[in-house]
Amino acid sequence: MDAKSVVARAYIRQLVLTGGLAAGSGIDVTEIARALNISAVPVREALIRLAERRFIRGDARQTYHVHKPLQREQLDALMWARSLFQKAVEKFLLREDREFLIASIQMAAAGKDELHPSIFCFRIADAIGKFSLSDIEYLLFSIALDNLLLTPPNECDAEYTDLKATVRRIIELIVSAGDIEEISNQVHRMSSTVERIISLAHTQSAAERLFKES
Repeated sequence: MDAKSVVARAYIRQLVLTGGLAAGSGIDVTEIARALNISAVPVREALIRLAERRFIRGDARQTYHVHKPLQREQLDALMWARSLFQKAVEKFLLREDREFLIASIQMAAAGKDELHPSIFCFRIADAIGKFSLSDIEYLLFSIALDNLLLTPPNECDAEYTDLKATVRRIIELIVSAGDIEEISNQVHRMSSTVERIISLAHTQSAAERLFKES
């Protein structure tokens, strides 16, 4: 992928994560090309790469829209992201070169005041995964993270807000070389919150089915 395609991919991802493109909305290739002052070719290349990761969807006519995950996809993404992020944090804390890697993460976090919170969280979580997971685990983690950030489970707003706050706290502790025991406690809290979200989502689905049948 050439430099212009990389820029286009980052721009499209940022639009989605900051709400500039809502889940299910169409993507105008010409508009993006004009905004970036590039041709449509690198934009289409970026869209193809994002479609491979299921971040967006395309069809045979080369029209694209932001992926809107089904509830099952949301919950699968939540479980994958929880499991792999927990593993990444645990492995990261065991690394002998942790201080050097923390310095690298701090560099990535340096401009956080200029970033939308979702993008900041995504970048740091992604960096922790890249440093700590195998290639295939990292790929699964980043795809799960993409799907999770696209559309959070609607019926679990309070719990999802709590989950985001906990993940942000874990990231802050890692970036600031915080207490390992507190990081472990926050990881445990994150895991418990995910279990609660999944349970609530299943309960809501069962109630909706019962209502339709009655």
